[in-house]
Amino acid sequence: MMKKTIITSMLMVLPLWASAQLFDSSTETTKAQTQYGQVAGYIESGVYTYKGIPYAQAERFMPAKEPKSWPSIRSCRHWGTVCPQGKNNGWRHDETAFFYQWNDGYQDEDCLRLNIWTKGLNDGKKRPVLFWLHGGGYTSGNGQEHPGYDGSERISNDIPLLIGSTLNELSTPKEDESVRPAVIRQTTIRCEDGGAPVYVYLSAYQSPTMDGRNHACHNSDIPFFFNNVVKSAQMTGATKEAIALGDKMSNALLNFARTGNPNAKGLPHWPGFTPETEATMRFDAPKSTVTTQKAPKKQP
Repeated sequence: MMKKTIITSMLMVLPLWASAQLFDSSTETTKAQTQYGQVAGYIESGVYTYKGIPYAQAERFMPAKEPKSWPSIRSCRHWGTVCPQGKNNGWRHDETAFFYQWNDGYQDEDCLRLNIWTKGLNDGKKRPVLFWLHGGGYTSGNGQEHPGYDGSERISNDIPLLIGSTLNELSTPKEDESVRPAVIRQTTIRCEDGGAPVYVYLSAYQSPTMDGRNHACHNSDIPFFFNNVVKSAQMTGATKEAIALGDKMSNALLNFARTGNPNAKGLPHWPGFTPETEATMRFDAPKSTVTTQKAPKKQP
């Protein structure tokens, strides 16, 4: 309940007008009231941006609780602190560091932060909110770790985007075929539990960077879903095909946030997963496909 309340209060009292400037970081223009105090951010290409907003506080190994209020306007223009974690040894490998472009941030135990991007405010429209938490296997990661984590204008144009900085409260089935059996088992259990439809995808786009040696690797789907293909050129190659795939995948994500159904223009029909069909969207360029592993059971 606390997270839901915070998200609502973050988005309700920003100015009715937006600056015509390409970039505006003035406190007066961007100040906003949250449940715990006022914040100031910046506007870039018409998108209000707030980074490092505290959403909770917690002592080590203890449950989170509400953050302390702040009396004055808090500057939330840059990334917040990140969770203490081990040294990133990926930096020892030049090609790996080039590919991922890590932003390890500044570590501190006071690290529960939100980054928010939104364009439409106080205009009377109801919008779903896309809330995403980074991965990291409960050992590493943060909400600003890669260029692909940025809330692009394309994504935040219609749907406010919130990225939480914590250690892997949410992971998504992705590109590595070695984990597919576990994904299928987990998804089957969710289907049997009932509730909302479940959609499964496989990110199969082969990165052309560095002579294609990284193939379709870990995290490589994120820039496509957030439509940060160009910002993440070291990972995606920013080719014409990659940019087109980013448009399609980000549309699928936006449609899923709006309606619970990810079907989007330019993609084949994407049915919900069932244990009988194991329907899976295979994202790739120049063409994405839907695969099934089993024949549907015939109705008696």
